[in-house]
Amino acid sequence: MNGDSVTTVNRADSFGDHSADEPLRSPSSVEESLAIDADRPGAYQWWYFDATSDDGEHALVVIFFVGSVFSPWYFERLARGERARPREHSAINVALSSKRGGPLRSRWIFSEYSSFEGTLDAGLSIGRNRLIKQRDGAYELSLDDEPPRFGLPLSLRGRVRFTPDGGSATPSTGPFVLDRAGAHRWAPIAPRCRVDATFSSPSIRFAGSGYHDVNHGDERLGDAFLRWHWARSHEPSRTRIRYDRALRDGTRRVLDLELSRDRLHIDHRLEPRAMELKMGGWTLMEPARLMVDDRTALRDVRRVESSPFYARYTAKTPDGSPAVGEHLDLDRFALSTMQKMLPFRARRVR
Repeated sequence: MNGDSVTTVNRADSFGDHSADEPLRSPSSVEESLAIDADRPGAYQWWYFDATSDDGEHALVVIFFVGSVFSPWYFERLARGERARPREHSAINVALSSKRGGPLRSRWIFSEYSSFEGTLDAGLSIGRNRLIKQRDGAYELSLDDEPPRFGLPLSLRGRVRFTPDGGSATPSTGPFVLDRAGAHRWAPIAPRCRVDATFSSPSIRFAGSGYHDVNHGDERLGDAFLRWHWARSHEPSRTRIRYDRALRDGTRRVLDLELSRDRLHIDHRLEPRAMELKMGGWTLMEPARLMVDDRTALRDVRRVESSPFYARYTAKTPDGSPAVGEHLDLDRFALSTMQKMLPFRARRVR
């Protein structure tokens, strides 16, 4: 295949698939309802939301899972060859962090449930947590959950509204195929949002900027990927997103998007160079530099979530615009020692 491909699209134009031998495609319509067979072992889908407050004080991530890719119980059952269905491993993950106030002002939740109920438009419920897409296109998240059994006895309760920005914001695009076989797909549904969050536990209220995407696939993440970096930035007139994946077949695929109200620029390619890594927290090899494209390194990078296989960051672009990034190492996730540790960080509700 051609190693480099750059596409620039005016928003008034429609566009279809790239040639069949390319790993990425961009249909003009996006489907974010349940797009997998919830009874297919190994399959997964997640709805991801992140936000940073305008004053830089708070950072929030919320993920609704059907087929929890980071579940030790789902992983174990699949490894044993059991017919583990995605619906039996639905989960909610919330990470709310504050620069000041310590654990009393921060929460980390990962709770797994044996089922989910409803649909996105009618209301998708996992435990007492609910996600609904309103008729006006906004997303309402109602959160009510508990920490893992060995965590601090601090619950999380609150409501968050993500409203896609209709001004300089970026309309949805995708889905993009992330691997050669087409088993893993990603769509940045609402790359730029305004966010209003009100929590009663902890007592926090903020407004800020946000982002929403959807991932879904037909097999375990670790079957296709070794690791990835992902980052996005919100700048005054554009949003930039970078999805940099090291695949298990030995290739590295980089997708850079630049989106504005009337323009979409797509740059995707096979990259012969290895990812640049350095030692980070928990001895995790993390990105040497957090990037939103090949030219722009983020500054003021702050780790807001850290584990032996995963890290999340807040940062700024050179002009001071807010940015968010993550790094995932799937080989470390699959280690037997890691799988033994994870039940102490997660909660299984039957």
